[in-house]
Amino acid sequence: MLRTLLRISFKNIVSRKSSAVIVAFISFAVALLSVTNAVFDSTEKGVRESFSASFTGDVVVRPKSFVSLSLFGDETPITGEFTSIPILERFSEIEERARNMRFFSSCVPQLSGRVLMEFFPDGGNAARFPVHLFGVEFARYFSVMDSLSVVEGALPASGEKGIAISDSVAAKFGCGVGDIVQFSVADGFSFRIRAVPVVAVYSYPSAGGESVLSKIALVDDGTLRELLAVGAGTEPSDAGSPQEDENAGDAFDFETIFDGAEDFFVEESSEEDVPPVEMQQEESEIPEIDGGTWHFLVIKLSDSSKASSAIANLNSFFRHNGISAEAVGWRQAAGSTAFYLYILRLVLNAGIIIILVAGLIVVNNTLVVNVLDRTREIGTMRAIGASRNYIRAECFFETGMLASSAGVFGLVLGTLICALVNSAGISFENDFLIQLFGSGSLVTEISAGTAFYSFAFAFFLGAVAWIHPSAVVLRIRLVDAMTSAK
Repeated sequence: MLRTLLRISFKNIVSRKSSAVIVAFISFAVALLSVTNAVFDSTEKGVRESFSASFTGDVVVRPKSFVSLSLFGDETPITGEFTSIPILERFSEIEERARNMRFFSSCVPQLSGRVLMEFFPDGGNAARFPVHLFGVEFARYFSVMDSLSVVEGALPASGEKGIAISDSVAAKFGCGVGDIVQFSVADGFSFRIRAVPVVAVYSYPSAGGESVLSKIALVDDGTLRELLAVGAGTEPSDAGSPQEDENAGDAFDFETIFDGAEDFFVEESSEEDVPPVEMQQEESEIPEIDGGTWHFLVIKLSDSSKASSAIANLNSFFRHNGISAEAVGWRQAAGSTAFYLYILRLVLNAGIIIILVAGLIVVNNTLVVNVLDRTREIGTMRAIGASRNYIRAECFFETGMLASSAGVFGLVLGTLICALVNSAGISFENDFLIQLFGSGSLVTEISAGTAFYSFAFAFFLGAVAWIHPSAVVLRIRLVDAMTSAK
């Protein structure tokens, strides 16, 4: 019986010219879907590998907050820059738990803050630009972020002050090792200011001049603690509170700290260039800072595919122990850049699905017309004893064969398109595109997962298109079918 059904279904498909139109449409849709997802698969892989090895790691533990915190802080437009990042509570417990996880490789704590960076070249105008400062332990950070390479200078020893800048920042503003840069952070109606030397220039993989990576600078954690007033006695604050933190003010008496060093305290801004402040020479002048307070813990795993399991493990530990922290993946840690890529993928896939739904209506109507044209044939089959289920099964096999063959042709077409794209050697010079695609060239490859889902979608399309025609067939009365057969 099955063999007979397949033979009849195949005969009906071949005998109708409209079958070619249906197969062509579904094939085109499957090819479009597979190529689009192949591009985004390679893009996401490139961005993930670049970001994970450069600054996000595989898992990031962040303070729990009512705003979504990335490693850059609160990226909410307009209001985000006025919020502060709370510190991680019970940091030692969090780090110990992370180290005891399966697939743990390494970790590094981090502070983060937005500051205004100023460079005063000899005989030139001051260069001022905002940067995201990551306060880190240099040796430990560069061992975890193994894609970073020092191209000039050397990393400072533990306890030494200094800043490491990316090669794109060094080239853009003309600063290098040995130059003094100055940071300023708003503190109410005044500013906190620090100056440190550039000790190293490093490079990121696939980072253009205007990419998010080029806006990162690495500084010793002690300097950033002083700038952000993160130290002993500082209580965690809720994200979304003003940058001027009352608890931090209670912990530090700024008037006492800067007695005899007014150059560090600017009461009002000036349009004229202000020369850099002198670096502190005496260790006794620097307030005692608590080195156990951090904003984030960045974790690398020996197997990055186990990130979801590690995140679930850590979050379960936090819930059961009442720790106000949460573990997230690289996408949430990277912030808006990775989020935009994800949204772009969703939008394009939604557009393709809308096209397919519109095409589904056309396919459905075509199949209904074909069924009505076969009323005589159906009447004959019903007259010689064919059951309703037999007729329904014949319609299902027809649409299933159409969808399956279209899915195969679509995947073949998509593979050919990807091969043509790869052979064309499409490269990018725009910094945003380099950052978006994770590399300087476009490389596409249809993965097994993409092929499976594309084929499954084609078959689903055929199954949906089968429902209405089969219902139309079964509504035809046997008397009407026999009358048509005369």
